[in-house]
Amino acid sequence: MKKIVTILILFSFCACAHQRDISNPNGLFNSNEEADLNMIVAEFDKTLMTEFGTNSKEQAYTDFSDLVFKKGGVPNFQGLQNLSTNLFTLSVFNEIWINTRNNNQEDRKETINLNAKGKYFSYLESIGEYSELIKKYKENFEIVNDIQPSVIAGVSRNVETLDLKDPDHRLFLAIHYLTLINR
Repeated sequence: MKKIVTILILFSFCACAHQRDISNPNGLFNSNEEADLNMIVAEFDKTLMTEFGTNSKEQAYTDFSDLVFKKGGVPNFQGLQNLSTNLFTLSVFNEIWINTRNNNQEDRKETINLNAKGKYFSYLESIGEYSELIKKYKENFEIVNDIQPSVIAGVSRNVETLDLKDPDHRLFLAIHYLTLINR
């Protein structure tokens, strides 16, 4: 009987294990910003897993990136639309993005671009130490202050070089794709 109780207790601890959050190198982000970043990853994960009918985050991100590469654009699923709408209210927004107005559009729609001077770029530098793709992404953006079409294709085509079990790598992809959706 003691063995059964012990096994049940161990099983319940394993089943309730907390999912690892993003890293926060040197306390770069305050607690509200860190919570926002973890929410972005969780919502992006949930949306992709629902859309692709899988319980595997890794498979969902791979399928999504393949779709982006094949279509040459980012599909804006309902869950991503909801997340996009809420981006502007996040405490971490200005550390990741800058809000710009696209003067070429009749409706003068607000758009976003990455903020190379925000904390997010320091974060990319830190996680880029473990990923050549992220390192090159950051360097390329800093040179041209934009996400070039070749970089968009390169991220989608080379998603398998990222550790998709790592929430830092999934956050990188979520922010990349949310930026493209909101341009």
